[in-house]
Amino acid sequence: MDACVEWDSEPLKQASGESRIDFINRSLASPTSRQEQTSKFEQSKPTSASEVNPYRQIPLRLFGYANELGEALKPFLKTPPLSYIYPGSYAIASSYVLVDSNKHATISSGASGGGYGGYFVDGLIWQALASVVVPGFVVNRVVWGVGRAGGTKQVQTMAGLASIPFIIKPIDAGVEFMMDKTVRKLFK
Repeated sequence: MDACVEWDSEPLKQASGESRIDFINRSLASPTSRQEQTSKFEQSKPTSASEVNPYRQIPLRLFGYANELGEALKPFLKTPPLSYIYPGSYAIASSYVLVDSNKHATISSGASGGGYGGYFVDGLIWQALASVVVPGFVVNRVVWGVGRAGGTKQVQTMAGLASIPFIIKPIDAGVEFMMDKTVRKLFK
């Protein structure tokens, strides 16, 4: 089976003998870690825990999408006790952002010898925008728009959930571009 996952317009091939879940986890890793993992897999050496951010791996990475799920399910979460799920989804996603930013800063500052704080702020801003703020707003507007068009709660939720795979790459690219043109210039 010759599976392929696109990452930053650079296709990543599944190595022969590599399990599907290992391939998916490797494809979701950061670009630097992914290159290290690929070469290490091909050499059949185990990957050191310090080289891979475990929060960028499935299933932990899915916690970053909790708020999109909350936004898609919002039509069903209007009355207590279900109404507590909606803000809880943001709490889960925000916690993921903090934990991942910490791990990213730890790995990056150790590998480059740079300062922890700059990497943490960079990761925090990027993750907050790309994982919580922008996708939450987009899914919210999809659900709202379908509702305004007369869609039922089920149709609103299905539209919100269906939009998630299509918005991830454009949002990531947009946030990356914005960070390169603004915040990251301050750290140089």
